[in-house]
Amino acid sequence: MDICIRPSVLRGGLEVPASKSCAHRSIICAALAEGVSHLSGVTMSKDIEATIGAMRALGAEFNVNGGDITVRGTGGRKTGKCVIDCNESGSTLRFIIPVAAAIGEDTEFHGRGRLPQRPIDIFIRELGKNGVRFVPLVVLDPGHSSDVAPGTVPLGPGSKEQKAADSSSDSAWNSRR
Repeated sequence: MDICIRPSVLRGGLEVPASKSCAHRSIICAALAEGVSHLSGVTMSKDIEATIGAMRALGAEFNVNGGDITVRGTGGRKTGKCVIDCNESGSTLRFIIPVAAAIGEDTEFHGRGRLPQRPIDIFIRELGKNGVRFVPLVVLDPGHSSDVAPGTVPLGPGSKEQKAADSSSDSAWNSRR
């Protein structure tokens, strides 16, 4: 088969999906800000929904209309103990752990799928230097990994497993100040 490529002028349009990483950060910043923020062009996904849910749990209010999001922020104020469901979003977990620690909330993080196998050692080590405690509560589906015994939570490569309080179909880490 012979193919001939000739120079020409390109015409048409292209819609580039928004950066999911930028969307996480924008949602978090808007939720921590004082007053109302408007975000547009957000490509919704389960991870973005998990971050919105996390910031709702920390007190922010959201109105989502497709890719347009209106956020009434908390101004960084405490809301009391909260439970955050990260679903399977590693980005949500990694972004929100330090946010909850900075606010000083007693926060319980839940995850599914392979999320509990993701390392959080850096948070345990570095935030622990500033008085934040991590208490592993429960393992999510211990059948996902032959390295995880029921009632234990892996804290990442090279770290020792810690006994959990219970074994069930959810996983949670509790961070306390």
